[in-house]
Amino acid sequence: MAEDTARMKPESGFLLRLRTWRDAFPWLAIGDALKPATSVLHLALVSFAVLISWSLQELPTIFESDVVLDPSTLAEADLPITWFEVLMRPWGIAADCVVGPARTLLSGHHSFLKAIFLIVEQIILLGVWAIIGGQLIRQAGLAIAGRSPMSLVAGHRFALGRALSALATPLIPIIVVVAVATYFAFAAVLGRIPGIGIFLELLFQTLGIPLALIAGLIGFGAFLAIPLSWSAIFIEEDGSCFDGISRGYEYVLRRPLQLFAYLLLAMITISLLSLLAAGVIQIGTSVAVWGMSWVERNPRSSGLYFTNILNHGVTVAILIQAWCLQGWLYLLLRRSANYQELEDVWEVPIANPTVLPPLNIDR
Repeated sequence: MAEDTARMKPESGFLLRLRTWRDAFPWLAIGDALKPATSVLHLALVSFAVLISWSLQELPTIFESDVVLDPSTLAEADLPITWFEVLMRPWGIAADCVVGPARTLLSGHHSFLKAIFLIVEQIILLGVWAIIGGQLIRQAGLAIAGRSPMSLVAGHRFALGRALSALATPLIPIIVVVAVATYFAFAAVLGRIPGIGIFLELLFQTLGIPLALIAGLIGFGAFLAIPLSWSAIFIEEDGSCFDGISRGYEYVLRRPLQLFAYLLLAMITISLLSLLAAGVIQIGTSVAVWGMSWVERNPRSSGLYFTNILNHGVTVAILIQAWCLQGWLYLLLRRSANYQELEDVWEVPIANPTVLPPLNIDR
């Protein structure tokens, strides 16, 4: 016993256990997380997804009649916009590329056919982004862990296999919210009973206050828990929607301050890098318009379609960085809440590993 006690040594101090700066400041892994964003193939994939989103959102205008512009609308369009609107406009366009139909559906009343069209459009967009964004999350996680990236085909096959779990994740908070809304609808039905109806309705409404708070917590937390759940689905070995959504809500509820601090750092990083992308696109657009001016007197009118495509480059830059940093954010919160290292990222096992023949060494 005395010998075992003598062998026991106290744990070294924190500074002595540091191997890299990332051990002290784990958020420095943001540089590794953005490595997949520099791939030309990934940029092409995100551009393709943005094109699909843009086409789906413009599709309803094909069936609409010619719109007569109101002079007052034209006058308002000529008004100068603030710097804040200029700064936030690319973020709004990027958000519409992912959840634009859902935002349109919740923004007002629509006909039944248009509501069905928006729901189908949103499911298609989520399916596209589950494959492309899921691969970017996976590649970012591997880059942070210092592992070799997956090939483009293997990454798409992996993301495609887990896309259904990602699409099922939003259904869990939706079911909870609808169930609570159904409870209050039942309370309103009781209120129609003559005589005692008002008392029953007030009783059920009072008893339903905790349910309303739970629905508010689930509904509000879903805006952050669902993206985190997608990261868990494409990074962890389990890959189920239940494991993903439970991890998402766990990190949102247990580490809210760290979550908002990391989100602020991510938004600042994306904004700065997007300014560089905007500068490149602005110079490229100017060169293209200048070249067309050699032949055409008014090149901007004929090159409007071309310049619009170039202007969507900022949207592509925001989205590809956002998907990569989504994996970075998840691993940081997992490290803080579950005490798992950033390098602890599950790797897909090789399907048919090559078995080497035994070595016959003569002694």
